[in-house]
Amino acid sequence: MPGGQAPYRVFVSAVSRELGAERFDVARVLRRKGLHVDVQDMAFRQGPGTLLAKLTATIDLCDAVVCLVGETEGAGPSAEAVASIECPTYARYLRESGQTDASYTQWELLLALDAGCDFYLSFTPDDDAAPDSRQLAFRRWLFSQGQDYQRITSREQLIEDVLVLDLPTLALTKPQNLPYPSLGDLFKGRESFLGTLRNRLVRP
Repeated sequence: MPGGQAPYRVFVSAVSRELGAERFDVARVLRRKGLHVDVQDMAFRQGPGTLLAKLTATIDLCDAVVCLVGETEGAGPSAEAVASIECPTYARYLRESGQTDASYTQWELLLALDAGCDFYLSFTPDDDAAPDSRQLAFRRWLFSQGQDYQRITSREQLIEDVLVLDLPTLALTKPQNLPYPSLGDLFKGRESFLGTLRNRLVRP
């Protein structure tokens, strides 16, 4: 980044088998805005440490998380992996929802809440159509938190929603002075032309 500025990082969360294509669209749009985008399928390499620990470390570095919440919960971490992670929001979720564990994608949103980063929710349309009872409980818990969210009605509409999110656009560079010496008397006698040019450039 210019001047050594850290990149603005966004994590995009979704169950791959249900909303993988939509997650790809969201990540593509955010990358075109010049943002650093992480998704679980592409961000992590096999190696030491549990997947949940890697998710925790990654989301802790993110400025924002975009969560696409569908009707299935996906796979979940082992009890041993969960025991090694301290997440007060996870404990609160279990207490308030009556659930005994959470899937990886559910963890991604819980970690985002715990880290205090900005997050944006998009739900598949039907609140009560989730065939997975644990995902239905998770969705209902999210609704009970009063968080703002959008509905996913189509991939095109989802892209439009992402474009207007309150996220920076870093792909556009600011104009800079050209690294050339003064042009001296080159434009001598062209004050009228330069005045017209200036008026056109400063118009909104």
